[in-house]
Parts: sequence; C-alpha cells; structure tokens
Amino acid sequence: MAHSHLGMVTDGRYIYVVTGQYGPQCRGPTARNFVLDTKTKQWQDLPPLPVPRYHLYNYFC
Repeated sequence: MAHSHLGMVTDGRYIYVVTGQYGPQCRGPTARNFVLDTKTKQWQDLPPLPVPRYHLYNYFC
C-alpha cells in the first residue's frame, strides 16, 4: 500500500485507498487500490489502475 500521496474516501462503512507513492521520500508510484471494511476490519484488493500514478489527481484530470 502507498505511504504518501494516496487518495482516500469513505462512504461511512468502507474506506477506499487509491494509488500513491511508496515510502516517505517520493519513491515510485503504485497502481494498486484497496478497500477497508470498517465493520469486519478486513482489507481487500481492488482492481489496479491501468498504469501507476504518483497522485490521485493525475488519474482524474
């Protein structure tokens, strides 16, 4: 999972984590995405982005 520059949103139960960068020093980007079910406290993988992105903004612009 990314350590910085990731995008997060919640619908009240699920927390979605999208893309970002590994490590604290602006290392490489990731295409991986995850969702946390706050009731079960379980993480699940979501489908990856087509290409790694350093920041969520780059994906939606």
